[in-house]
Amino acid sequence: MTNIDCVPNGALILDPNDPFEAALIPMLQTNRAKRRDYAVDGDPFSNFAATAEGLGLTGFGARESALFNVLQKVARLKALRENGRMDETANEAVEDTYLDLAVYSVILLAIVRQEQARLADLEARKAAEAQHFRNMQDGINTAALQASERAAAMPSIRFNGESVPTGTVNTTDFAASVTRNIEQMRRSYVRGID
Repeated sequence: MTNIDCVPNGALILDPNDPFEAALIPMLQTNRAKRRDYAVDGDPFSNFAATAEGLGLTGFGARESALFNVLQKVARLKALRENGRMDETANEAVEDTYLDLAVYSVILLAIVRQEQARLADLEARKAAEAQHFRNMQDGINTAALQASERAAAMPSIRFNGESVPTGTVNTTDFAASVTRNIEQMRRSYVRGID
């Protein structure tokens, strides 16, 4: 990748004399203007999510909503070409359709990247929580083993709410009981963050 000119805060500088970069400027302007009217402030793709939700189709989300808009623009261009009206449009100019098509394509890419970032964040959180519970389980198993060794010197202990003679408490059973309780807590927690 080549170096890109940036101002000190890291913002990208577009060159209006470069034909590709010059085409990006109206894309940004169009997206910003339309976003103000269509999206909820702070959630740039809320209109795509709302459209998907309104349709109520399983598996149809913001990504598919943006793709639908891309396909609508392609269908318009196809109809204009087949009808021989590429230069005689009744509504918006063909160049405007190209601009909308480019903007919707970039929005689709941005939605995909946002979804991937959210999924990666969720997976990282799940992995961290799983490691936390494994560490906690290891600590409790060690503590249970130490407690059972100390309990062996006592005439009786409380196990599962009952007074039990120490000779009848199996350390493995005791540790397994604690482990089951921790695993149950971990599963409940992981379900809660899904």
